[in-house]
Amino acid sequence: MPNKPLNVMANARGRLLPFSLPFRFFLAACFYQSLMWVLLFLNPDDLITYNGGAGPILSAVHLLTLGVLLMTAVGASIQLLSVSTLRPMRSLMACRLLSWLLIPGVGILVYGMMNLSSLALVIGGSLVTIALLIYALLVFDNLVFASGMGVITAYIWAAILSLCMIVALGIALIMDYYHAFLQDHTFTAVTHMLLAAYGFMGMLSLGFSYILIPMFALAAFQNKKLAHTGFILNVIALLLLVVDLLITKNLLLWLAIFSGLTGSVCYLFSMYQILQQRMRKRLGFSFRMIYLSWCALPLSIVAGAMMKMGIIKPALFGVILLLAWLLMFLVGILQRIAPFLTTMHLAQGKAGKVPTQSELTSELSLKICNYAYIASLLLLISGLCFEQSLMIRIGSLVGLCAGLSLFYFLLNIVRIKRAHAHSVKPVAEARQG
Repeated sequence: MPNKPLNVMANARGRLLPFSLPFRFFLAACFYQSLMWVLLFLNPDDLITYNGGAGPILSAVHLLTLGVLLMTAVGASIQLLSVSTLRPMRSLMACRLLSWLLIPGVGILVYGMMNLSSLALVIGGSLVTIALLIYALLVFDNLVFASGMGVITAYIWAAILSLCMIVALGIALIMDYYHAFLQDHTFTAVTHMLLAAYGFMGMLSLGFSYILIPMFALAAFQNKKLAHTGFILNVIALLLLVVDLLITKNLLLWLAIFSGLTGSVCYLFSMYQILQQRMRKRLGFSFRMIYLSWCALPLSIVAGAMMKMGIIKPALFGVILLLAWLLMFLVGILQRIAPFLTTMHLAQGKAGKVPTQSELTSELSLKICNYAYIASLLLLISGLCFEQSLMIRIGSLVGLCAGLSLFYFLLNIVRIKRAHAHSVKPVAEARQG
């Protein structure tokens, strides 16, 4: 694994995907996030009492997991992988096909979950399944010959293996609605959700942290032993959790919780060491979102234990896990990735002055997004703790404002990029003439 934070950027422009590819995933994620907040606003009582099953809350959960978290992760990873492994994605058409299948597939699948429409479930589930298999093959092809990435590669392999299990369990859950062949639908659904959160999204987030945090902070990554220890502990925790849910039923749960907490502490201390060595002192407000998400990582494990003991309800655990940890982390990272990728694309044109990342960033929209997002989390958590529907409605409205602000932030970047491309073209043509 490279010690210098910018080694992965060597000749990176030659491995860039078309600008529209990652950004179509990012914009779709903002759209689906807005729909999620609307569903929560319309169904606050269902959220308070939710304990599984089809309906608006299950649809909202999948809008978040598939429509927001997965969409953002896929858009970022297909670009960042080719940059960090020094190997371009083998098939641009496969990347385009991935977007054509996944973006509408999520919407159709969520509609099927809302209305228990067998046709929508089959069509949406098929589109999403094929898209995820294409994504897994793209990542496999890119990683199989990659070298020198150490723990980053290990985390991504763990994420892809988790993704394969998630797809299999998801297909089984859809089929079980109509054929009832699963012995325990609830435990299978819980395994599916926790594998998606801690297995795929969690492992992917932890792995890419070892690329993105040093790169954005201008820091060196030195303590590989601690990073590998954290990875081993996190994988053991995930394996124990899956075995416990599917087979042993609570015999291994507390070992999984202990291993997960210890692994998260190793990861967080690795991030602390990286930031202590950074050359860039001012990291911006987006990193505050990342810091808060890091606090929510071990808190989500504690919340899971508290839910198991009956102290808190499943909905509160879900909010801490999915919104406070994963979504907050991805929102913070996306605010750095989007301008960064745009400047790389703009730098490909040799004529004209390239806007800086700060010039691409709408500070006001980011402040509104981040403050509103934190406020929405506090309102949702308070509403669930005190069983107050009004607080959940207000929190959902504030969350919708956060999502729309992020949407505007991305659209503004697209606008500046297009304006720059149009202004540079006449200059380049004049020079050629």
